[in-house]
Amino acid sequence: MENKSEFLLEMKHIEKKFGAIVALSDGYIHAKPGEVNALVGGNGAGKSTLIKILSGAQPHDGGEIIFNGNPVHIKSTNDALNIGIKTIYQELALFDQMNVYENLFVGREMIYENPLIKWMKVMRRKDMAAYARNEINRMGLNIPDIFARVRTMSGGQRQCISCARALLGGEPAVLVMDEPTAALGVKESMEVLDMMKKYRDQGAAIILISHNMRTVFEVANEITVMRLGETICNVKKDDVTEEEIVGLMTGAIERLDASRDFMQQMTDY
Repeated sequence: MENKSEFLLEMKHIEKKFGAIVALSDGYIHAKPGEVNALVGGNGAGKSTLIKILSGAQPHDGGEIIFNGNPVHIKSTNDALNIGIKTIYQELALFDQMNVYENLFVGREMIYENPLIKWMKVMRRKDMAAYARNEINRMGLNIPDIFARVRTMSGGQRQCISCARALLGGEPAVLVMDEPTAALGVKESMEVLDMMKKYRDQGAAIILISHNMRTVFEVANEITVMRLGETICNVKKDDVTEEEIVGLMTGAIERLDASRDFMQQMTDY
């Protein structure tokens, strides 16, 4: 079915409870091809829960997810991957004692299909290494040695490995990046953001979670603000100031229009 909406992805009225704790009461986010929607909010706002639901890591209790104009049911990470939603988490979850290509293939190792040895689950290491090298070159990532152990890598290289693992096997339709530059230096952060811009320019829809307002205002087309488990605002980046976004995140501003009306009244006075 042809998607008549301007959005490739929408999450509407998403709800999630953990026992008596309401993590999400009315979560909303959308993503457009070739654009970046920055998802911001304070700690406990519900950002990570919303993204884990989108990536299939957690089920949701209410609401709907629409992809390419059709409702979809994402019950597992494989469901998300199968429709082209790929997520790079803040937690790298890499295995320090393994080398680069082994980390890329954790959980999806290439196994020999010969029935005589298939039961032994012997990995096709040469094929895995060759495939990993081709994918890293395709992504343009700065990982010079795929046989090096991850524990020897810099923070930026480790983040690149995490990115490569998430993106292994094809281009994303929707790329979700959860604090991808957290704890990285300036040079490493630029490398990760350049990779994000590359996929954006190729037509991927990007959702970026970030606490860094400078980064948000540098790369985002739109900004979605969450507070206390609810999406309270979605605006064009050019239509809002950094101070207004911070005010919405903290609760200093309840509604954008009301705040602007007040400021106008003070100016007139």
